[in-house]
Amino acid sequence: MQFTNVIKAGMAMILVAFVSGFITSFSPDHVQSAAAEKVKWVKLKRKDLKFQARFPGEITTKTTEKEKLTTHKFNCTLHDVVYFIGASVHKVEMTDHENMAKISLESFAKTLNGEVDAEKEWILKGNKGMQAIINVPSMGATIDYRVILIGQIQYQVVLTYANDNPDYSSEMAETFFKSFKVKK
Repeated sequence: MQFTNVIKAGMAMILVAFVSGFITSFSPDHVQSAAAEKVKWVKLKRKDLKFQARFPGEITTKTTEKEKLTTHKFNCTLHDVVYFIGASVHKVEMTDHENMAKISLESFAKTLNGEVDAEKEWILKGNKGMQAIINVPSMGATIDYRVILIGQIQYQVVLTYANDNPDYSSEMAETFFKSFKVKK
């Protein structure tokens, strides 16, 4: 019981860091022009965080250090679609990785007053996490949320778009998600 409370407290800290970055990313002030016809994918490779990915434009980064974790946020907004990766490095030993992914998903959806439309297991290099489609009626948005904890690093790979966005491209979303690679 006490372990579950520790996990929930840790997830709450990650969620606050993520949501603050997410809300900033989803604001109109951070939107790149939709007039660009050809997308130039930018590769991000972070050996220290053991991952690489590609974003469809300029990447904004932010790092927040707290007592129990350091959170690195990377995002890009193109055509009113937010592409986001969060990597939270925990300073205390993390166990029960699958349960943490489930708690993260539930906390994320609850904090945004979102409705989980579909969820399933997300497996990377033999590690099990969660992925879900979350509808957020208050924002008029859909979120494709993926979370996994590998070792001491929790990764959140997220794509957010307005429900009525005519520029949303499932092909670009798939390119983004497939580009996310982790090292063991």
